[in-house]
Amino acid sequence: MNHLSAGPVARYGDRGRLRVVGKRTSQWRYPKKQPKKQLFLAFEERMAYLVIVEKHSWLHHLRQRLLARDPVVVGISLETKVSEEKREHITPAREAQPMSTAKKNSLLCPNCRRLISRDESSCPYCGIRSPGSWWKNNLIGIGRRDPEALIRQLITVNVVMYILSLLLNPRGLGMAMNPFDFLSPDNRSLLLLGASGTMPIIDMGRWWSLLTANFLHGSLLHILFNMIALRQIGPLVLKEYGISRMLVIYLVGGVCGYLLSFLAGVRMTIGASAAVCALIGAALYYGKSRGGSYGQAVYQQISGWAIGIFIFGFMIPGINNWAHGGGMAVGALLGLLMGYQDKRRESLTHRILATLSVGACGLALIWASVTAVIYRFL
Repeated sequence: MNHLSAGPVARYGDRGRLRVVGKRTSQWRYPKKQPKKQLFLAFEERMAYLVIVEKHSWLHHLRQRLLARDPVVVGISLETKVSEEKREHITPAREAQPMSTAKKNSLLCPNCRRLISRDESSCPYCGIRSPGSWWKNNLIGIGRRDPEALIRQLITVNVVMYILSLLLNPRGLGMAMNPFDFLSPDNRSLLLLGASGTMPIIDMGRWWSLLTANFLHGSLLHILFNMIALRQIGPLVLKEYGISRMLVIYLVGGVCGYLLSFLAGVRMTIGASAAVCALIGAALYYGKSRGGSYGQAVYQQISGWAIGIFIFGFMIPGINNWAHGGGMAVGALLGLLMGYQDKRRESLTHRILATLSVGACGLALIWASVTAVIYRFL
């Protein structure tokens, strides 16, 4: 039994009828094995109704009955008793609409991610036109992804492509004691999956290998080092540039790095290091451009990565320094052209570029994987 007094009390009976049971304190019984009670406080001009309902299938019908009498629903409580002090602090809100209608008439702006009406001709916060249009909420929906999930997805794609390169020819695995050659796929498997260079591009006409080479690796140590670098530098670029611009820098910077190595005459090359170096270049530009104590700290920390990569590249044979230098330069240039969060907000153009970049890389990887499997096993 629950004793409540708040003027006339309305009860939703077992047969689905709404009826007033009295102006004084009333006792209300509810069926067994039912969910917890909820309190809907509905106000009219002069008379207040305290309605005690069960969270059940007929809850929406009760709300419709109340709204038919033009009340203003101001809140929901999970308590079974409402004190007089709490009632005094309740202020009526604007007239509510049915739940189904409210859900359909509101959305998050695809550009600034603030709650707005679907019928708005332009976002009142960022000014983007037609924020409720279908293509903007799907084509540029890539900006809604969780940043941490994005880094994990990039690492996952690299790992999947590495495992696939091992499975294409298990007999050709490199099992040498040299850590740089341990668990290394054979060159034929890498070539089938989209290794880049003068040989694949000129002799085989595989220009799309500029996209796929960023996701292939030559050994366990190779992919481990690149993924650690991506995991360390990626979150910083995501924070300062946003998701879309980070994707453009990573993917376009990697392609341009391998394009430069192709022009330099490198016969065959793979690895995500060109794309990671593009992130390093963008982070270097950000630290130098922003300045201040934080900018200087970013610049000094990322400079250590850049110097270490170049020293490592000149000391170890077989490292593609052309791709590293090209990726770093293009990353800094893209950072300059697109700007970072402190200078320029992420725009629709950035998201369209990111969508196109992801789509092109995805199609190239699918094509390379399918053709490699067909050629190897069928």
